[in-house]
Amino acid sequence: MCSEYVQGNDLRIAHINVRLSEGGAARVALDLHNRALTAGVDSQFFYGYGSGAKRSSCEASVAGAVHLASRHRVMFNYASHRLTGLEFIPPVGEQACRLRQAIREADAVHLHAIHSYFMPFGWLSDVLEEARKIVWTCHDFWPITGRCGFLEGCEGWKSGCGSCRTGSNYPPSVFDFSAYSFKQKREQMSRHLDRIVFAAPSQFVRAQYEAAFPQARVETVYNGIDAELERAVFSAGEVNVANSGGVTRILVMANDLADPTKVDRGLINEVSSLPGVELHTIGRNSPFHHGAVINHGEVRGRADLVAIMRGVHALLFTSLKDTFGLVMIEAMVCGVPVLALPSDAANEVLGLVGQHTLERQRIMQLLSDPAGRVGSLHELKMQLEDCPLEIFSGQNMFEQYLKLYKTT
Repeated sequence: MCSEYVQGNDLRIAHINVRLSEGGAARVALDLHNRALTAGVDSQFFYGYGSGAKRSSCEASVAGAVHLASRHRVMFNYASHRLTGLEFIPPVGEQACRLRQAIREADAVHLHAIHSYFMPFGWLSDVLEEARKIVWTCHDFWPITGRCGFLEGCEGWKSGCGSCRTGSNYPPSVFDFSAYSFKQKREQMSRHLDRIVFAAPSQFVRAQYEAAFPQARVETVYNGIDAELERAVFSAGEVNVANSGGVTRILVMANDLADPTKVDRGLINEVSSLPGVELHTIGRNSPFHHGAVINHGEVRGRADLVAIMRGVHALLFTSLKDTFGLVMIEAMVCGVPVLALPSDAANEVLGLVGQHTLERQRIMQLLSDPAGRVGSLHELKMQLEDCPLEIFSGQNMFEQYLKLYKTT
């Protein structure tokens, strides 16, 4: 028997994301959920699983959080997806019933990252028949492909996928059923396109979604920093990195530092081998362990993150597949300049604050000069004064989503 959906504010939102707190999509989704609750909006957050495919350790501290997928169901879906690229086991019991009822009662269902082992999309598509309105944030490209979350230069989705060039693209699969999955997904999504508003975090992502769904409504909503980080930035004292004993501290940050599609190990090793450079890393699975490296591991607390960022001279961003790159704006609102390789996301994000990406050779030239690099980085830092916090305001992001929830 389903428990009664809590009636609250006139506006009711149901968020759905694979994770509650881990990863960029979860940070955006959870911040929107928390800001909604603060604003008196009736919001619920349905998520798949936490670390180790278990219930998230953060769930008790998040009002309205609902865990959907038991560990053994996640593991079964993981195994089936690794073979076929498909999930087969949906949520069941009280959790599934609560999700169905929340979707039925919500003014808007907000989809975030809904792939990767916690429910079949076909099952969710059936449940979404009862949704009044669907807002779908394009955290990646999974909605437009047969299987992959990131395009990485592939345009196979434009012709229906199939003959996938690699099964290792996230989320990976041994056997290629991407053409079948693409067809099924498009048929399922066609039932809802008149009620879907796609929210792209950047203009280049918006262009891809408009090409994939020319009959759908697509808007641009830039990601903003979360409220907890904002508070940490305002309360943190300024660290004078100029007095660092002649050492230039460079930060590299990623959820998984061993991911070759997000972390250019060769460039980072070159940078960290330069005289007078000290490499700091944030994230799990760091492959960097020589003498000039300080690995901070996973940093959960936003105040701790701000303290580390305020103590470095620059962030080195080497991902070529991000749709936005939250870590770049997190660094910039801390006053830390970003040295980023050219990519669609980095070009757009840095362009919003009047800065630009750098080729590998230029990054090495800038950092190889011990006498000039600190001055160059300080000049970049001065260009960031007050600008990023206004552009990447989490409250502005929330207010834009409120308009999407309310408008038809």
